[in-house]
Amino acid sequence: MVKSGVELDKAVKLTFQDVGKNIRGFKLKISKVEKKDMCAVDPESILQADAETPFQTLVMSGLEDNEPCYIVVQVKFEDTEGKLNDKVVFITWCSDDANVKKRMLYASSKREIAKQLQTVGLQDSHVFEIHNCEEANIDAVLSKLVGVKSKPVSFEGRPVAFNEENKTYDFADK
Repeated sequence: MVKSGVELDKAVKLTFQDVGKNIRGFKLKISKVEKKDMCAVDPESILQADAETPFQTLVMSGLEDNEPCYIVVQVKFEDTEGKLNDKVVFITWCSDDANVKKRMLYASSKREIAKQLQTVGLQDSHVFEIHNCEEANIDAVLSKLVGVKSKPVSFEGRPVAFNEENKTYDFADK
């Protein structure tokens, strides 16, 4: 049980361990189950291993303004040295427009849920927050994953550009 009183469904860790093998990502949602708040996998959100653009599907075009969620997604990008980077990230989506009670519940549960996922392989540096649709882009993860390392040239098969003016990453083929 997490500090906010939210219980993590047992299937979450098993599903997390399947990311990169049989699936590419999924969403977690908190709902009432027998008068308890339970964080569980949204079965409709699971992306199979053949999904080519999991981040674009789950984050860039799969968020609802008034429905917070957590997202576990495998991101792949190639850098200037030709290295393919393959990371599993955990994202909290909690729109500023969502119900205050829901925002508080997700915010207070995030740290403990991420901590429990760290026991099965999540890296602390791969935990992110997104609060509005403008932040739901590739810069939300690339700017933090890359740092001073070799810059990405493609993300999920699309070319990437770095804007020197505002120091952000975006798709070059927009």
